[in-house]
Amino acid sequence: MTAPLIVVSGPPGSGKTTVAALLAQHWSKSAHVLGDHFFRYIVGDWKDPSSAEAHEQNGHVITISATAAAGYANAGYTTLLDGIFGPWFLGEVQTAAGDLDLHYVVLRCDVETGVDRACNRAEVPAPEAVVRKMHADFDQLAQYEPFVVDTTSTTPDQARDEVIRRFEAGELRLT
Repeated sequence: MTAPLIVVSGPPGSGKTTVAALLAQHWSKSAHVLGDHFFRYIVGDWKDPSSAEAHEQNGHVITISATAAAGYANAGYTTLLDGIFGPWFLGEVQTAAGDLDLHYVVLRCDVETGVDRACNRAEVPAPEAVVRKMHADFDQLAQYEPFVVDTTSTTPDQARDEVIRRFEAGELRLT
């Protein structure tokens, strides 16, 4: 029996990994797939994912990480796939997910909060220019705005609870 695949997206510093880890604890059979880790597996011809010339590479990594996450969901694990999965790559995610019950949430905070969180974290601080660019990319999401959860002034537990509430209400389902 398959289980849902929940994509937890957003710009750097929005709380994706923290909230996805908390979400994974909500289900007794779950998996947390960290999409960003898949960039580490490229050895030859690696390109900085924030650079313009990395678009093709990024698409491949998105497809590969989404395929891995779909494998867990197909095995019956409620799966949280966390990473920078903007609407511009949702087609690849949807293809990898196939017929799975696919959900999408974008965590977003104001840019200064994101810069503070992402640039000052102990593990792999992000360059400020990259954080600001990615925040701008996630600023106006058109038809995906209803999938946004604001994490500017919430605790990770509050963000988790809001995502669970919206997931259970069917508000995060992609069709």
